[in-house]
Amino acid sequence: MTSTITLSPWIKIFQPISQPKQRLFCFHPSTAGASLFRIWGKYLPSNIEVCAIQLSGRETRIKEPLMTEWDNLLPTLTQALLPLIEEYPFVFFGHSVGALISFEVARQLRTVF
Repeated sequence: MTSTITLSPWIKIFQPISQPKQRLFCFHPSTAGASLFRIWGKYLPSNIEVCAIQLSGRETRIKEPLMTEWDNLLPTLTQALLPLIEEYPFVFFGHSVGALISFEVARQLRTVF
């Protein structure tokens, strides 16, 4: 049984892979948290690592205030993602507001690379 890796409060890896071929970053909808993606790795090829985004004010970060401003959320989340997206190829998946956040993070990353 593998344990969850939390490299930052923003990212949870429920089923770590030592050298993934690709990382799948999953952005949850407003009514959920990172645990929504807990078992996704079981249903994907064994070389894809699922990295679930955990926004503040949800689940393990429930005591933290919600971020309600793009100008606060995007730079902070983008910085948290940088070490993981530089290592391996990656894709983003977002559902509902998670799709909007993933889109805006991708736009922010275009200014970095």
